[in-house]
Amino acid sequence: MQLTVVPHEETVFTIQKSCLSQWTTFGEQHPENSSNDGKFALVQISENAYCVCKLFFQREIHPSYVYLDSSVVHFKSSGNNGMPNVSLAINNGFVQDSRIEILPQVVSLKKLSLTVIVENISDIPRWRKEREKLEAVVSEILKLYVITRDCVVFLRNLKDGLRHGIYGLVIHSCFHSTKDLIPGQVTSQCEVQILMVCSKLRYEQYLEHASVQKMGGLEDTAAALKDIIDMNLSYKSDVSKFPLKPTRQVLLTGPPGCGKTSLVKQIASECGATLLTVLGSETTSSRPGASEEALKKIFNDAAILAGEHETGLCILLLDEVDALCSRRDFSKTSSQSVRSTVQFLSLLEQADSTPGLVVIATTNKVNSLDPSVRRPGRLETEIFINVPSQHQRESIVRVILSTTLLKTVDIDPIAKYVASITPGYVGADLALVFQEVSLENYRRSCNQTSETCQEIPSLRWCSSFKRAVSKIKPSALRSGLGVVLTTPTSMDGIGGLQTVKNELRVAIEWPLTHPDAFARMGLPHPKGILLYGPPGCAKTSIAKALASATNTTFLSVSAADLFSPYVGEAERTVSELFHRARTGAPSILFIDELDALVGCRGDKETGAQERVLSAFLTEIDGVGVKLEGPSAGCDEKMLLEASPVCSLGEQNEESQLKKKVNNVGVIIIAATNRPDMIDSALLRPGRFDKLLYVPAPNANQRLEILQCVTRNMPVDNDVDLRHIAENTPLYSGADLSNLCKEAALCALSMDGMSVTKLNLNHFQTALQRTRPSLTKDQIMWYEEFNKKN
Repeated sequence: MQLTVVPHEETVFTIQKSCLSQWTTFGEQHPENSSNDGKFALVQISENAYCVCKLFFQREIHPSYVYLDSSVVHFKSSGNNGMPNVSLAINNGFVQDSRIEILPQVVSLKKLSLTVIVENISDIPRWRKEREKLEAVVSEILKLYVITRDCVVFLRNLKDGLRHGIYGLVIHSCFHSTKDLIPGQVTSQCEVQILMVCSKLRYEQYLEHASVQKMGGLEDTAAALKDIIDMNLSYKSDVSKFPLKPTRQVLLTGPPGCGKTSLVKQIASECGATLLTVLGSETTSSRPGASEEALKKIFNDAAILAGEHETGLCILLLDEVDALCSRRDFSKTSSQSVRSTVQFLSLLEQADSTPGLVVIATTNKVNSLDPSVRRPGRLETEIFINVPSQHQRESIVRVILSTTLLKTVDIDPIAKYVASITPGYVGADLALVFQEVSLENYRRSCNQTSETCQEIPSLRWCSSFKRAVSKIKPSALRSGLGVVLTTPTSMDGIGGLQTVKNELRVAIEWPLTHPDAFARMGLPHPKGILLYGPPGCAKTSIAKALASATNTTFLSVSAADLFSPYVGEAERTVSELFHRARTGAPSILFIDELDALVGCRGDKETGAQERVLSAFLTEIDGVGVKLEGPSAGCDEKMLLEASPVCSLGEQNEESQLKKKVNNVGVIIIAATNRPDMIDSALLRPGRFDKLLYVPAPNANQRLEILQCVTRNMPVDNDVDLRHIAENTPLYSGADLSNLCKEAALCALSMDGMSVTKLNLNHFQTALQRTRPSLTKDQIMWYEEFNKKN
């Protein structure tokens, strides 16, 4: 029978008491119920945890309830140091009366070994100095309990004065002559041997080690962090083997949601290090001197945890460190923030000389940090986590799907498909996408009870992910500058311009879909393409269709989005725009009406436009891009070139390095109908590599445009689209689209709302009402400009 656990009141009188009804299944199976009353038993509360308690059978208790005090919990799963590595909580608040086992008679213990868990980290040095006093205190406390080997004694039922700052005791061995589980009680003659004084923080992390999930797509960064931790562990165990101290302070940067904090938790769990996490905003206080005092206490606690074990290690995780050490601008920063920054820098220098202490700081605003914090001796090693690539996204999705109920479905094709349609998504975004998919499938399963999640085919999962991706945008691109909501468009949906389409496929689509071939031929990715031609000839539509065809992030801006009446604001907006494009890489940055944004530099131009042009040139050249991460790659490349003999493995590493350097991931497409107004510095190779002329459509192209526009319109058989195309010589693509819309409106106005088809009369009326937007002089001017360039 399943029994609902009702916790006892936490007092000294309820220690290890378990009260249940005598009418339970346990009582029916044991007619000698009266003889079991008052005996100690094991009550299984989870898969590997058992509560050691004294049974009391009472008539007034309902048979489906049990009063249980879990002050002593025996565990069966432990790590190498004898500490439990599983949760000791009651599973879902229920126990089974069939899982109750009567223990043998309680014996007096002569010797036992244990670990003391203290609540406050500052008590660890005091109890280490007063070891004899601690043994006496522990011996007096244990006289109140009946214990077994491999159990945890929680002291929550005792008052603060009796606990002496001790949270609990982990009993390792009772030195019995038999291997059976025998309960025992401590007497005055018992010898208590304390193996270790442990903090409550370290004990709780022991319990969480088994539940820490491995991160996907961050294998290289995890290996770099793990090397730093292993070097510090080896240095602490044997200093003589290392002439120089290893790196002890790391700055981990990256966009929000990329997994910085979770990765540090994973590394701490794998290396068995104690993790002390501090959020930057937790130390701020309005009282003068309180922030500095809080910082000093944090670093003191970290130093104590570093020396908690001879071969142990402490990782001090400073999350959002930009709140602790912001840039000191004395005209804008308060004196209190300056004092906190100075105190933080001083504590970092002290921590650098503390063995066993590794400081890892995380931030997504590295430029907001004070420059002095990034020098050697402080946060000296910087590791950058970029937005995951398609291969990394595939690894992340595979990890997310492996933790779900998808056991009868092959997750590899699903992971590859989701990774291909989510450029610019970080780990947190992918987790949100999967949450949306799970909710959709749950709602579907509620409506169709016969269909379960395991029976949903792979195609259904892929379609669900596609709908979820259309709802959830990457966190770096949600609202703000350059973000546009585009509908999926194909290049075939744009009539004509076949030559321009082929040129764009070669210049943009091939480098994105076949990067290995371009790397093998030593071809760098193009930086920019300028589309120029008469207005209304589908320059913007081609850029959107190209982004949709390549599954890339599409950002679109115009001069009106960038210019600002405030000095310096437009330049900052240009830098932010390129940063957002790099964050969502691979991405296409489309700049419409480029001539209005960056015209020719001259006496007639305003100073604001010249400054914007300078910022634009700097960003397109990549001068403002910092190669975050392991900067030793360039030195390695120089050594490989200087070495006369290069092995095959070294050549592969060099080729991989070239791929990383060449893979910028941002392609700029600009459109203009005034190419003569653009500064010549932009039109050289290396900035806008290709200048593509988008001409006015000829008769055949106008026919293709009309066929594309009328594809979803009910056109009658008497309408000759070729005849219409031949009689619209100066019409652009936008004019032809407007002509078809006008014909549909004429049909509704002339024949009423019940009309079913468009006939020739409707198109003739529309031709009389519309006029072409192009002239012969315009077309001749663009043709001459194209011949010159």
